[in-house]
Amino acid sequence: MLPRTLRSALLAYVLLAVFPVLLLASSDRNEPTFSESSVRGAPDPSQAGPATPFEWTPRTIGAVVLACVCAVFANSAGIGGGPFYVPLFVVVLNFGMTTATALSHTVVATSAIASSVYGIWHRSPVDPTKPLVDFDIALTFIPALLLGVSFGVLFNTIIPDWLQTILLTLLLLVVIRNTSKKALRLWRAEQLVRAHKQSDDADEHVPASTSNAPSPVKDQRTLRHMQSEEPDYLRASVSQPTLSQGRCQHLVRTPSWHEHPEHNPALYADGFRGFWARLPGWKVLGTLALWVAFLALQLVKSRYPRCSPGFFASFVGQAVLCLGVTVFMIFYESRASSRRAQAADPEVNAALLGNQNGERDTQYDWQSSPVKLAKVTAIIAFAGLTAGMLGIGGALIFNPFLLQLGVHAQVTASTSVLMILFSSSSISLSFAFNHLLNVHYAAVFAPLAFVSSFIGVTVVGRVVRKSGRTSIIVIILTALITAGTILTAVFGGLRAAEEIKRGEGSGFGKVCE
Repeated sequence: MLPRTLRSALLAYVLLAVFPVLLLASSDRNEPTFSESSVRGAPDPSQAGPATPFEWTPRTIGAVVLACVCAVFANSAGIGGGPFYVPLFVVVLNFGMTTATALSHTVVATSAIASSVYGIWHRSPVDPTKPLVDFDIALTFIPALLLGVSFGVLFNTIIPDWLQTILLTLLLLVVIRNTSKKALRLWRAEQLVRAHKQSDDADEHVPASTSNAPSPVKDQRTLRHMQSEEPDYLRASVSQPTLSQGRCQHLVRTPSWHEHPEHNPALYADGFRGFWARLPGWKVLGTLALWVAFLALQLVKSRYPRCSPGFFASFVGQAVLCLGVTVFMIFYESRASSRRAQAADPEVNAALLGNQNGERDTQYDWQSSPVKLAKVTAIIAFAGLTAGMLGIGGALIFNPFLLQLGVHAQVTASTSVLMILFSSSSISLSFAFNHLLNVHYAAVFAPLAFVSSFIGVTVVGRVVRKSGRTSIIVIILTALITAGTILTAVFGGLRAAEEIKRGEGSGFGKVCE
């Protein structure tokens, strides 16, 4: 179990994330919370809209503070924060659902820019010759996820709001369960590593005449226990001096740049020189080209009525773009994985693909062939489809799934932010071109969210590096998803109840309505 203080802090954050919204919402009983405009965007003169000017009032100040708090934690965990911003703007600021969604995506996209800059500038904890953002994962999985989200949004109108709320709540409960288990495993693994290092340090200070020789049987048992508990990326960064005798030394995975640092010293240099050397040029350009192309097609699609020929032509263009990039990256990554396996030492290669007990290493196993990589990509596309149908951006599913694959928590968070930047920026610009974005509020909330997000990822990154506990990111992620689930259940339930009370939204809709 997690320490009592950490569990108390986790519960306190969940409460602080949920109840201020409820308190601010109840501060003015005369203002409606969920009305017709909050369901389908119908005009309502009593609600704020795209043309409402921004004014500093106690309610707007409270909303700004809560939005900044959300930006601090959400991007450091690798999620956008949509489950928090939408209820905040609807309940506290009295926006309709359409305007609140547009403003939410704008704030999320702006925050994602700050987090992406941080992730590209800093080194990866797994391989210091690469940036924190994994562009291989980004180019392989993000197109599939965006394609799934696009299909999900297309069929979003089929599912009534009450069923969306139920299904989304159940899905998030499953995600909470898996993510909390991952956080607990990480925490225990880090405890094992710390205990092992402390034991080694204590042995170094014991005189040779009084110290006992290490037991090979005990060392082997400790190694197997650590390998079964700790994730692959944690294993790669652990020094094991007492286990470095004989066969065990080949199980300690050392990045190749340690063996040949003279090849390119700039790769691990500080400042702009190291940043420029670590950037994978064509992958960065490919990611930017994918973003611009997807954004352009999204804007073209937003100009046509739903289910019109122009709409479907733009939709097919997005599908072809995403599928083409995904197929190319699947074959590229599988071939690169094969080349790395062939170039590696046979015993090191065996350690990469499995351990002495015959267990497969999931972090490397899913990249070993095009078929396995295609299966993982299909699962992510299905996750995007589910997220789009249930009205969420996809990072709430994409992020925990990468953790389950064994990707480092910091790499997962930074790479997920790129997906958030893709989806939220395209949706935000679509709203803006249709004059549904309140630019007055966006001009206040977006810059503050940018600064808050940068502060959040910087502070959390330093805490993780100094403490050596990557589980902090997963714990924050679990807390955010828990708070988002509560908000989704409460406000989604209220909105669905109003629909049913008016005799609307009880049945299934049509794709082209």
